[in-house]
Order: sequence, then structure tokens, then C-alpha cells
Amino acid sequence: MPSVDWFFTAVPEPNEDIDFFRAGEQALIDEGLRTEALDGNPSIPTLLKVYRNCIDWSRFWSVRHRMPKARALHAALAASGEATLKEFEAWWEAKQRKEAN
Repeated sequence: MPSVDWFFTAVPEPNEDIDFFRAGEQALIDEGLRTEALDGNPSIPTLLKVYRNCIDWSRFWSVRHRMPKARALHAALAASGEATLKEFEAWWEAKQRKEAN
């Protein structure tokens, strides 16, 4: 599998002036790429990029979704995802430092 550095396009900022339908298409493309990236035995860096992409899209939809309940759900997912990602990244950095010594 190729490096995930090129996998995802930048998720638009929630208040960015964008074509809403194009953003929806981009979100679906990223969803397919995340599924592909998770097939098999992905590396930790791949998992981190996939998770970051999910959080970024949740942050986007927390502002731009047309349904208030969906916005609230995405806001909660983004907030909890950020906290979990910080813990995961800290664990990964500590593991790498330990293995380097």
C-alpha cells in the first residue's frame, strides 16, 4: 500500500466558502480511502491519519450539516475524537522514544 501522506485531501474549514455538494463528494471519497487504508494490517501512522481525517470531517459537519441533531452529534464526535487522538499520539511518541533507546 502506498504512503498515506497523499491519501486525503485537506478537509475544508467549517466556515470556508465552498461548494457544499463538492465537499460531500470529497467526504465520500475520503470515506472510501479510509476503508482502503484500514484493510489488512495498517501501520500506526496510517491509523493516526485515518482517525485525524474522521475528526476533521466531523468538525466540518458539526457546522455545515443541515440538520441540527447531526451537527450536535458531529460536534460531540469531534470533541471526543480530539481527546482520544491526543492520548493515542502521546502513546505512540512515547513508544517510539522507548524503542529508539
